[in-house]
Amino acid sequence: MIIVDLLTKVLRRVEIILLIVALAFAGSTLYDMYALTSAGVQKDGFPGFDELKARNRDTVGWIRMDGTHINHPVVQGEDNYEYINKGIDGEFYQGGSIFLDAGCSPDMTDKYLIIHGHHMSRGAMFSDLTCYLNEEFFEKNKLGDLITPDYQYELTVCGAGIVDAYDGEVYYTDPERDLPLELLDRCSLSRELEFKEGDKLVMLSTCSGDMTNDRSVVFCRARRTGDSDGIQN
Repeated sequence: MIIVDLLTKVLRRVEIILLIVALAFAGSTLYDMYALTSAGVQKDGFPGFDELKARNRDTVGWIRMDGTHINHPVVQGEDNYEYINKGIDGEFYQGGSIFLDAGCSPDMTDKYLIIHGHHMSRGAMFSDLTCYLNEEFFEKNKLGDLITPDYQYELTVCGAGIVDAYDGEVYYTDPERDLPLELLDRCSLSRELEFKEGDKLVMLSTCSGDMTNDRSVVFCRARRTGDSDGIQN
């Protein structure tokens, strides 16, 4: 009987452990699903700036990248901490928001722009930026869109790599700064692109891992393709 009782207790503990694991997995899955559909991520695409501005006056743009889950509004806070854990509706959200560096002009008229986002799981927020570190993905997926209240830009990926979060050249923003094309030399993967008058260099940045200063970055040429008046979903 003693052996039977011990086996029964062991089995009950195993059942409890399995239940905890199952709940944790389910919770993680639900969180990831939430991360992909909340904080402004629109399954149906760009909803228009009237709606976005009504939700958050800090909205300055919308970004989408081919072959990824990146399809998000872009906000800008008073500093680079405001939207780290705040969603598009201004409420606490662990995944934060995709945000334009506070040192950039809110109308994105600068020649060099930096856009930040968290590296969440299952492709949420900016985690898919790490896909560009794979040469095959880099070659197959090179286009995207950046929309501001004034203009539409076609994004063409021209470089991807890992940089230090404290690299003063990479993360230096100034409305008067010229195109820092020399930053592409820091990339492990790159493609040659022609830059014309009016083109911008946009860097998308996310964490490369926990507790490190490494950042996975993707550089894009932004070329204006038209005005934003009359854009439909």
